[in-house]
Parts: sequence; C-alpha cells; structure tokens
Amino acid sequence: MLVAFNLRTPITSLPTVVTDIEATTGLGKAGLGALTTMPILMMGALAFTVPSLSARIGLTRLVWIATGILAIASGIRLAGANVLVLYASALLAGAAIALAGGCVPAIVRQQLPHRIGSVTGAWTTTMMIGAALAAMFTVPFEQRFGSWQVALAMWAIPAAGAWLVWSVVERRERLAPPIARRASGIRDLPWRSSTAWAITGFLAINSITFYTTVAWLAPSLEARGMSQADAGAAFGLSSAVGFIAALLLPPLLQRTRFPRALLAVVVLVDLVSFAGIAFAPFMATALWMVLFGLTNSGWFAMGQALIGMLSTDAVHAARLTAMVYAGMYLLAAIGPISAGILLDLTGSWTALFALISASTVLALIAVPKLTPTRR
Repeated sequence: MLVAFNLRTPITSLPTVVTDIEATTGLGKAGLGALTTMPILMMGALAFTVPSLSARIGLTRLVWIATGILAIASGIRLAGANVLVLYASALLAGAAIALAGGCVPAIVRQQLPHRIGSVTGAWTTTMMIGAALAAMFTVPFEQRFGSWQVALAMWAIPAAGAWLVWSVVERRERLAPPIARRASGIRDLPWRSSTAWAITGFLAINSITFYTTVAWLAPSLEARGMSQADAGAAFGLSSAVGFIAALLLPPLLQRTRFPRALLAVVVLVDLVSFAGIAFAPFMATALWMVLFGLTNSGWFAMGQALIGMLSTDAVHAARLTAMVYAGMYLLAAIGPISAGILLDLTGSWTALFALISASTVLALIAVPKLTPTRR
C-alpha cells in the first residue's frame, strides 16, 4: 500500500501547476500534454518486460528497484525549469510505475489468492489517495515555497519513504535469489484469449479517459473562470472520493451474482459525469467531480481485481497483467496529447469532454466477456 501510494503522484501533481510550467518553459498545449503522455507510453512499453524481469530478478526485488527510481524521478523535478529534465522525469516515472505496478497483481494472486477483491481494493484505494493528495496539495506547496519545481519534488519524499520501508519489510525476499523459471516473453502472453482482449479493451478505455482528464480537467476549469486553487481542489475532490469505490467495488464484484451489470452501470455513470463536465461544468461541479471520481476509480479497481480473478496462478497473472497493461497504457497515451492537439485546433473544452463522454460507450462492448469465474 505504501508503494501504491506513489504510483500516480508524479502524474496527478503536474496538471494543477501546468499554467506555471507553461509560463516558465514556453511549452504549448501539445508539449504540455506530452508530459502526461510520455510516462504513459513508458508504462505501456515496459509492461511487456515485467514477466521476464520478475522471473530473472524476483517480484519483490523488482518493486524495490522501481520504487527507488520513482523517488529519483520526482526528486529531479527540482531542476524542472529545464525542459529536458522535466521530460526525463516523466520517462523515469513511467518506467518505475510500469515495473512496480505490473508486479502488484501477481504478488496479490500469489500471496492472497482468496482475498483478491479486498486486497486489490486496499492497494488501489491507497493509490487513489496518493493521487488525490498530489492533486490537492501541489498548489499549496507551490504557494508555501514559491516554486512549482519544489512543489513537484516534494512527492519524492513519500516515494523514498516507501522504498525504505520496503527495504526493511521485504529484505528476506528481496535478497533471496528468484525462483528459477523460464522467462516469459511476448509470445507467452495470452494473445489468443478473447477474455484477455476484453479486459485489455475495458481498461484501455478507462485509462484513455482518466489520463486525458488528469491532464486537462484542472486547466479546463481554470480556463473557464475558476481560480487555480479551486480548480486544483475540484480535481482533488474527484481523486479523493475515488478511494470509496476502489475499496468497495472489487470485493462486491467478487461476490455479486451480476458482475457484468455492475460493470456496465459504473461505465454508464462515468459517461454522465463527463457529459456534465462538458456541457454544464459549473452547474453542479461537485456532483460531476464526485461521479467521475467514484466511477472512474471503481472501474479501474474492478479491472485490476479481474486480472487476479481471471488468472489461474501468479505466473499467469503476471502474463495477463503484462498484456493488459501494455495495451491499456499504449492506447491511453494517445489521449492527453491528442486532446492537446484538439485544443490547439479548436480551443473548445466542451468538444473535448463531449468526445471523452462518447468514448466510454466503447467499454460496454467488452463487458459480456468479463465474468470473474471465466478463467
């Protein structure tokens, strides 16, 4: 859970100070969108390597390495006025998140196979809390220290803390040699499974909408008249309430007799939240933020739980995770930068969020295949 806390902070801390980054660096909308796109691309590209690396290095040792890289990625943002450093930070953060996040479902499947729903809910909840705090407190940090670079670098502290705790708690497993096993390559992933493709598509739509919204929600509210602090707080509210759904929905999915109905309802309510942000952002801002936070986070958490539920063992969970994460993040990477290009061309926030709302419907195509007992 301490590691999971840091798996979104390098990404969600950026949008709330994006106007200051733009003023300092001179980056345009597409260049700013790339700051969110680059880590997502890295997360997708490196997802393929997690099964083979974990087989050679060991799951816990790989998490230890990745968490250390994550702390470094946030720390070098002290020199973020240099665009190259800012982009290097984004790439390092994406690599670290890919390696650490790709190991978690396999660790859960291996150590707690009968509590996949509740444990997945616990670690995804912690991840949502970290995302929310990064969104809510980056601007106050900037106001306190007078520097957006220092504000972003502050998130290296919890990453370093997680690395230290993992170093102690997982020392025996980290230092032990990994279990001898043939490394899993790309050819070993479940490419022929329609269920694997369904969960990949289901989570890919979720990630496209999430990361596009992460990149542009706060700037859209600010551009339409809200103060920077209030826009950051609104985005933080959406992240803060997400932990409720992340905690409750995965175990409910594991127990309910109607899992596909639950998945479909969550997707449809998410669609409504985006429509509200598009056409009436200030009519019921808090409502749209709460609905988005609950449904988008719940959608992601249930997808993570399904990886464990649909796997037969930890090895298969690692392979399925690699396929799902690679597809999910590589497709998600098109969202923020495409949105930036669309905004440069049209300048319309309504068109952007209306398009996001419409795209959520595509996730419903995958739902019929996603039954927890369908391994």
